[in-house]
Amino acid sequence: VETLTTDSLAAAVRPEFVVLAAIAGVSMLVPTAYRRYRSGSGA
Repeated sequence: VETLTTDSLAAAVRPEFVVLAAIAGVSMLVPTAYRRYRSGSGA
């Protein structure tokens, strides 16, 4: 039985889906990190 590694998983996933997932993840994480940074800096 072949073990599922990161390389085989990445090869099985469509590049377009990877790009869309990355864009969605960044668009979700950036506002949260920005608000956390602003509140943490005492602004």
